[in-house]
Amino acid sequence: MIKRLLITLTLLVAFDATASCDACAKAALDAASSAISSSVGATTNVVSANGQAIEAMNTSVQTGTETLVSSMQILNQKELTALDGVAKTINFTLDRMSEEQVRFTDHLVKSIKQIEQDFRVADLAIENAKLVGPRAQTLSGEINTARAHDLKTGLAGRKELKKLYRENMDSWLNNTGPLTNQKTGLAVLLNQDEFWNIMPLLQKEILTNEEANNLQILLQLLIEPEPKSKLSPQSLAGDKYAVKEELMRLQNNTISRVSHDILTNLLADKAAIIPTDSSWLKSYFTIETGEDEQISFSQFYEAETVGKMLSPDWFLDIKTRTEAGLLREQIYQTNTSNALLAEILKAERNETKLLSLSVLKGNSI
Repeated sequence: MIKRLLITLTLLVAFDATASCDACAKAALDAASSAISSSVGATTNVVSANGQAIEAMNTSVQTGTETLVSSMQILNQKELTALDGVAKTINFTLDRMSEEQVRFTDHLVKSIKQIEQDFRVADLAIENAKLVGPRAQTLSGEINTARAHDLKTGLAGRKELKKLYRENMDSWLNNTGPLTNQKTGLAVLLNQDEFWNIMPLLQKEILTNEEANNLQILLQLLIEPEPKSKLSPQSLAGDKYAVKEELMRLQNNTISRVSHDILTNLLADKAAIIPTDSSWLKSYFTIETGEDEQISFSQFYEAETVGKMLSPDWFLDIKTRTEAGLLREQIYQTNTSNALLAEILKAERNETKLLSLSVLKGNSI
């Protein structure tokens, strides 16, 4: 279109240069007008076509825009659906993880509590082992526990032996004993030097039955060599000297009984009266048994005192014990100490009795 306009203008200029008359100018103008009209018409057509093209393009753009918007809406919907699914999946996963975490946490808490309980049980087991376990039990406890029944039997035997000694002394003082008025028997005893030698017997920790009987008879003779017979009622009737003599006899017999009872405690302690069994094989040192595999209380006290002092096993046993074991050993030692203190107290009382009797008898013992 523009090319045609240029051609027309060129013709017009050429026309102006060559034409010289009005007719020619008019013709030229008409031709130019016609050309311009044609060009304008063509241009209008072109513009109209362009407008239609633009409208078609606008329609196409609008259609494309609507399609794009629709596609974007569909895409957004799909994205939303996908996001919703992902969110639900995430929520499900989180819920599942939360549930698993709760279960795991609960299991973990239970496991920790169980571990704490196990540790507590272990601590209690260790504490119980310290209190009642093997290291809490001392050798002296094992020994004395097995011997308790035998010691009880020995105490009962010593009580019966003391009763027998009293009965023998009563028979001797009442002129009914085995040596009463038996001058031949006394003469035999006078010729037995070993019978009167009391020191070896006193140095022994255990006596045989024969040694204990001989020593008891010797004590009877030492305390009352010649018991006096009881005066008859006829002799006492109206005779004040006879009454005085009988009173002196009774007084001497009383002093003799008490003295004999005190001194025979030594015999009872040295007599073989405590039974033993296999449990006595475990000891701090070997105890020499007497007749019928029995031992004396003197031997028992020596085992519990000197025996521990001279026994390396006892010291080694104490070194390996727990605090509870040492407390038990202290209690055992206290019991032994109390028993020895009771014997010492009894000996002191007997000493006081003997001193009192010496004052009553008028001579020193």
